Amino acid sequence: MRVFSTAKVTMAPCRYLVSYSDNQSSFPIERFRCDLLASTLTEVPLEIQLTGRVSIRKGDLLMPSAAMAGALGRMILVRLSFANGPISRDALIDALWEEHIPESVESVLNATCSRLRKGLTEIGLDGKEILISNHGSVEIQWPAGAQTDFHLAVDALEDAEAAIKRHDYPEALLRAARAHEISQLDVLPGIERIWINEIRDRQREVLERSLLALTDIWYQLGDMRMSLGMARELLVISPYSYQAIQKVVRAHCSLGDVLSAHVAMKSFNERVQQDLGVEDFHELENWFKESLPDMLIAGNDLSNTESKFGTIKTTSYSVTRTRQERLVFPPGWKWSVDIGPSLGETLCEMTHIGRVVSGQFEVLDASGYVTSYGPGEAFHIVPRHDMWVVGEHELVTDGW
Repeated sequence: MRVFSTAKVTMAPCRYLVSYSDNQSSFPIERFRCDLLASTLTEVPLEIQLTGRVSIRKGDLLMPSAAMAGALGRMILVRLSFANGPISRDALIDALWEEHIPESVESVLNATCSRLRKGLTEIGLDGKEILISNHGSVEIQWPAGAQTDFHLAVDALEDAEAAIKRHDYPEALLRAARAHEISQLDVLPGIERIWINEIRDRQREVLERSLLALTDIWYQLGDMRMSLGMARELLVISPYSYQAIQKVVRAHCSLGDVLSAHVAMKSFNERVQQDLGVEDFHELENWFKESLPDMLIAGNDLSNTESKFGTIKTTSYSVTRTRQERLVFPPGWKWSVDIGPSLGETLCEMTHIGRVVSGQFEVLDASGYVTSYGPGEAFHIVPRHDMWVVGEHELVTDGW
């Protein structure tokens, strides 16, 4: 991606359509349509790309590859562009060669800087005014107003986060997508230096923040599949992040796929336990239990059905991309008495997730521990349990 550094920008309204193919179907699904502002660039004085393939372009003129002076020249451009001021020649030499400094290092450095200045001059820039050597120090001073692609990504991300705070999600999407695209590119790929890894860490932080922003933006815009995709990408680069797994779980639940949410949490817990030795997941489990009612968003479509529970009224209503069941259990109902015998089981092997609307029930798990649930409480019951209605009132639940 080329990044425009000192361009004048005019904003023109356009229609922005996001569509994709559902993995479980063969037809494209229109997910989201909104008005966005398209950037129309009317002037492009300078482009400075430091991520991916290093390049410098002024208008239609691209600095020749030969003028980049190979890997050494690209490292000089990147190191000085991130320095925010002059650095000593000795510090630059240490950064470029580390422990393998050649005997003719001064001559090599001078020759490489001269080639870079010449290349800048060939595209209409003043090389001597940009790459400056003075009193034992070296620095790059790009023309006033110029930005590298990395710094443009940082600015775009900050704009996106500000737009999220004021609930301007279309504008946030435009900015966060730009930050995400730039931050995916590696810095000087194939070259390993301590300072390069420090820049990569900064780049990774921008990528993580942009994915967090995009996950929330798509969620707020109502496209749970896009939100899930961004959350999964975040979890890949941050496999131990509680924020990442929470975003994945939220998207799954909003799509009505609570089983996949449970599987994702289980996989996360196992990974953290195996790799980090952490065994206490009560914080994540408690968050899931408390947040589940908000993640299951109710709609309108009401109906009644018969169930093998007996005369249990089931109120199904359309949820954002799911269906949520309202079950009514009569007083005295018990799984091991009313359901288990017909299945030849003494314990239920299903996972149940939902919220108590009214009434109370208790759950006996395989270890013999009993948990009680009452009105307003969310529940997440793992397989191998018995359960029963408590008291003289019927039990009503949202979800099961």
